[in-house]
Amino acid sequence: MKASTLGIFRRSPAAYELYAENNPELTRIKVAEHYVRNKGMVDFYRHTTKTAMTAAILVMVATLAALSGIGFRTITHSTANRYAFESSLDNLVQENASIEEIRMVDYSNYYIYVDDSVWNGFTQSEKSAYCLALADSLNDACHSYHILGSRKQAQVFFYDPDGNLLAQPSEDSGEHTVLQ
Repeated sequence: MKASTLGIFRRSPAAYELYAENNPELTRIKVAEHYVRNKGMVDFYRHTTKTAMTAAILVMVATLAALSGIGFRTITHSTANRYAFESSLDNLVQENASIEEIRMVDYSNYYIYVDDSVWNGFTQSEKSAYCLALADSLNDACHSYHILGSRKQAQVFFYDPDGNLLAQPSEDSGEHTVLQ
């Protein structure tokens, strides 16, 4: 090999050798201690930086996943029109003379207060059909105004004006259990 190519492959001095050359007053032990201390600090910073970057990336991925889930729900679900829904409940009360009041406990539970004279005039099968029809119309209003999800059903309880429970939804089917 030529002498010019041998210079390329020559080993460069290590960091502690450069430090020793720049500080000739230090002993070899002091140079070695300084090098070990510096190397330990560099390793610590490298490890800490790697851990912090990994944690930051995980937090960013989790945040993006949460935001994409929220964004997907926002895109696929329309906003609830609560004022129009409440006015449709008022219209339902005005159209049906047997209903005295509809109380909304929350957006999935409703108490319908029925006039005693109308309720007592029904037979058992008419009471069940009446409860089913009112519950269906209330569920339709909940779904059309996006108050409830498409798979969720409103729980409708029927009371007389004195507060006695007349009918409640049965747990196993969509029908109502008539109590009185």
